Amino acid sequence: MHRTGGRMKVVLSQLAPLLAGPSLVEDVITQLASWAAQAADCRYVRLFRIDRARHELHCRMTNGSELYEIRVPARRGLHGQVLETHKPQTGRAVETGAALLMVPVFSVDSNPNDSREVIAVLEFAHKSVGLPFSTGEETKLMEVAECVARVLSHARLDDSRRAPGRITEIVGNSDAMLALYAQIQDAAASDAPVLLTGAHGTGKSLVARAIHHLSSRRHRAFVSLRHHSEPEFLEAELFGVSGAEEQFPGAIRRAQGGTLFAKQLTALPESSQARLLEQAAQLRVRLIVSRSIRAAANGNQHVSRGPLADVFQAQTLAIPSLLERGPDDVTSLARHFVREWAYRLQVPNLSIDDKALARLRSQSWPGNVQELEKCIQSAVLCCSDAIGEDDLCLPGVGHGGELSDSIPSGLLLADAEERYILRTLTENKENRTRTASSLGIGRNTLVRKIKQYRNK
Repeated sequence: MHRTGGRMKVVLSQLAPLLAGPSLVEDVITQLASWAAQAADCRYVRLFRIDRARHELHCRMTNGSELYEIRVPARRGLHGQVLETHKPQTGRAVETGAALLMVPVFSVDSNPNDSREVIAVLEFAHKSVGLPFSTGEETKLMEVAECVARVLSHARLDDSRRAPGRITEIVGNSDAMLALYAQIQDAAASDAPVLLTGAHGTGKSLVARAIHHLSSRRHRAFVSLRHHSEPEFLEAELFGVSGAEEQFPGAIRRAQGGTLFAKQLTALPESSQARLLEQAAQLRVRLIVSRSIRAAANGNQHVSRGPLADVFQAQTLAIPSLLERGPDDVTSLARHFVREWAYRLQVPNLSIDDKALARLRSQSWPGNVQELEKCIQSAVLCCSDAIGEDDLCLPGVGHGGELSDSIPSGLLLADAEERYILRTLTENKENRTRTASSLGIGRNTLVRKIKQYRNK
């Protein structure tokens, strides 16, 4: 036990600031998991705390500004066996095949003469794929677990939830988004089909990806089905096409074990809906479908009849509009898109000034997040140091709508053409037919150029 005592001194020294006063659970867990991975010399270490109210094991991790959560039923799998037997369990990681060792973490406040209370489960992954943990390594991991137990027992934890600024790729911390984050996490913990509703441009595809990413299917395929108004094209994309010389696998088969996201399925006849549900069950595919509020009002593009109608009633997530989210989220999103597009377009040290942000905050954004991103993308194309109010492609802003005035001199002709075309596309709200007409070129030519620009 001398080695364990030495480790404990190191741990208490490293975590002294957290042990000095109340600390958020996430801070303690993040630092403990990081320390444990180094001390145990493992590929990774996950620390699962017991959520007794929900009868689950809960692992909450952060990677930079991104939030990840894993919830495991308390009575299932290897984690559940650890809780039930109070003994370590071994297994293999599905995604890598690496050896896993699940170790119980006991409260040091428990009476040694009584049955000790398990307060958490440590999941260790071997650093070398294919190699099992040796007896010596298992002993070392048990020592690490004892150190973790002492820190968790001694730390004064504040279990209030820190409001995340984002979850996976979704940015925003308004009340509406915090409520949505909670719904996303609940949806990720189950396998039930999900219906996403919201106006155009609110980010339904990002929500679908977040549900998949936070679920137990995150290492399986996420397949997004392209929008088709014709039932024949939709069925071919969904179920695949078999020919004499080649076979095209359908989206449902490509999503085996993972998630299939479709923007609309109403064009499918009822027989095809039944076939979809049958194949989804056979291939263990989770279905997520989105529905546009505007389209729903017109009676189109939503699940309203057939076998799918009842299936998607169980779990529905309403995505708030940008107006509902409020001006603070507009600011957060604008700054995020400036960083994102400055990186993509290789414009170093680009910023956005306060007047431009104030102007963005004053808009109603009928096109929601998608419209805001296109506005920022257009501004990034035309700036090299700071985005000002005059650089924004908004009503009443800029040089009377004269796009050429916003394109700096000294550019190569091809670069100037690219900026002009993309900005015109943004002004026309991504309507390629209107954009082609405004530019005096054919629609096919425009589509080819856009594809060329965005595949750079």
